Amino acid sequence: LVLSAANKKASGGGAGKVNGYLKLSQKRTSTRAGLLVNFQDLQLHLGEANYVILGGETRLQLGDQAMAMNDTKFFYVQYSYQGEDVMKMLNFDGQYLIMNRSDIYTVDDEPINYSDTEGFGMYYYNTATEESQLVREFVPIFPNDEELKTELMVMVEDMRANGDNKKKIFDEVYGYLSEWYGKVDNDNLNAWGKKYLGFK
Repeated sequence: LVLSAANKKASGGGAGKVNGYLKLSQKRTSTRAGLLVNFQDLQLHLGEANYVILGGETRLQLGDQAMAMNDTKFFYVQYSYQGEDVMKMLNFDGQYLIMNRSDIYTVDDEPINYSDTEGFGMYYYNTATEESQLVREFVPIFPNDEELKTELMVMVEDMRANGDNKKKIFDEVYGYLSEWYGKVDNDNLNAWGKKYLGFK
């Protein structure tokens, strides 16, 4: 049983196929957090399946009325790994909730792969009432940055060669990730894309 903010290490991964990517933007649904005012907003943002986090970390701005974060109120995640329950407190910066790969997928100071875990859930804990509130059951996915870059550059370079504009390229990358990996946040993708795919 672990309940602590983890040190920064690497783990996780993902897989997908570059196939028919030019059709995928039709399935695009904007997933921008902005200010997530309440638990319902956060639940809708995370979804119910895979939630993709690029670059090893994402930061979500939460409303301070419904979801205050401090020494007595905080978020944590819980999952099962090798038959044992693991609990990890999530870091925060003011009202920004930080989901970091090593905060989530490190056990006994060693990185683990999300595919070796099950029963993942995010909770909100109030120490004054000693109550835990389930926020959402989902699976955070952390693709390998370099492998994903190689995978996506096939599509990006083809589209640039065809003269497609940056919005269309972004939409196609978003659609591809949504199809093969899971739900992804616009800002997280945009920041990652600037570093790895040459987004402007």
